[in-house]
Amino acid sequence: MMENSPHNISWFWNELKRRKVIRVIVAYIAAAFLLIELILIISPLLQLHSWVLPLAFILLGTGFILSVWVSWVYDRTSAGIVKTRKIKEEPEEELEKLINAHEWKVTTLVSLVVIVALVVFHVLTENRRASQITETQEIPVKDAVDSDHVYLIVEDMPQFAVSGYRDFRDYIDQEIIYPERCREEGISGRVYVQFVVKSDGSVDDVKVVRGINEELNEEAVRVIQSSPRWQPGKHKGKAVNVSYSFPVVFSLE
Repeated sequence: MMENSPHNISWFWNELKRRKVIRVIVAYIAAAFLLIELILIISPLLQLHSWVLPLAFILLGTGFILSVWVSWVYDRTSAGIVKTRKIKEEPEEELEKLINAHEWKVTTLVSLVVIVALVVFHVLTENRRASQITETQEIPVKDAVDSDHVYLIVEDMPQFAVSGYRDFRDYIDQEIIYPERCREEGISGRVYVQFVVKSDGSVDDVKVVRGINEELNEEAVRVIQSSPRWQPGKHKGKAVNVSYSFPVVFSLE
């Protein structure tokens, strides 16, 4: 007859089998593996929050503890859920039948197969993902700063001399030559000029966007083309070509 001392490992193992705790543990782990794998698959598709997986682990851990406790304390019989009887309360024949029952063995084996299958599936899936990432050719990233491109707005806009706009205005006023005929005829106004301050600070591609007449337009283009070098504009720390607009004022006052 089997000893029922709590210190006997064999007794404890047989109690786990008799109370179907082993079957519950293995079946629960199989179900947990299945649920976690399902979450890992659907999370990217449904764009689930990052806390869903940790929450699932917490709930599964809590459920595991409760399941083990319930399977140890209670048993399912033909009469319903009853409290598991102690070994000494079980008839010897019934006890041997419970311990050697095939029902828990089949359930445990099936659960173990599910666990192994899920682990293998997960490992193969991860290896395939890693292989795809490794085999994917790296796409060369084009430098975000194109030295030939003409930018409209950059972090550091071109600057003339010290104060920029004000110094360029003073330069225009000093260098401009008012066409005599236009002065005699009282022609005045603003000539809007667009040009490019290149990455080396030189002025290029000067053109009139909105002018007054041919003579005033030509003088506006001339004075800007003769401009000294600017401080070039910078994009991401690199000097680049920048489009710039400026109104050249012709005033008789």
